[in-house]
Amino acid sequence: MIYAIERINSDPKLLPNITLGYDIHDYCESASLAVNATYKFVKDMESHYVCPKEFLASQPPNKTAPGHVSPLISVIGPGDSGSSVLVGSLLKVAGVPVISFGATSEELSSPFYKHFYRTVPSDKQQASAMADLFEYFGWNYVGAIAVDDSYGRYGVWALEKESFTRKSFCIALSEYIPRLNYMNKIKIIISKLKRERKVKVIVLWLFGGYGKSFLKEAEKQQIFDRTWIFKRCPCI
Repeated sequence: MIYAIERINSDPKLLPNITLGYDIHDYCESASLAVNATYKFVKDMESHYVCPKEFLASQPPNKTAPGHVSPLISVIGPGDSGSSVLVGSLLKVAGVPVISFGATSEELSSPFYKHFYRTVPSDKQQASAMADLFEYFGWNYVGAIAVDDSYGRYGVWALEKESFTRKSFCIALSEYIPRLNYMNKIKIIISKLKRERKVKVIVLWLFGGYGKSFLKEAEKQQIFDRTWIFKRCPCI
């Protein structure tokens, strides 16, 4: 990202008379840290309102106020849907666009998030592609394990809609992993999967450390006779 911004700033033809800056925060897959950083952005914006007293007497300061200067023009990220829902809701109030490179939840396609944009397709399209995969291989008994947030729940709901429409497969099992203190839940889910012998194909609607921890525990409990389908897990 820094490289791209520096290239843009060095080319006067791209954004003449405009210099882009950046403030990068690592939110460590934590929704609370993402919201905390976003709140600081919004507070910094408020401190940059510069309005003459006579204008303040007629109307409150806003984006069109004379002398208004805001250094924040957009937020890139977060990468996951659960954090993007919270960040998008907060920045919607300030009218700041959010562009995510990885948030795919269909919830973010709602008109409520009119300032939210992304560079990846929503889970509605990816669920349809998965359903095509199930039909191609004749898999009609499928399980789904998802993170318990907007990303995971909307993803599983999209798969359930495909199942209801197509009638060619069923979601025989669905489990959700909490975003905090999730290892105990992962161990319970994998123990349950060991007993569910009929569920041979399992969709993992996980990301980051959740997917990595899940696979490590599956290996530890010696589940080697399943077909795992990762919707998205860049850590693997």
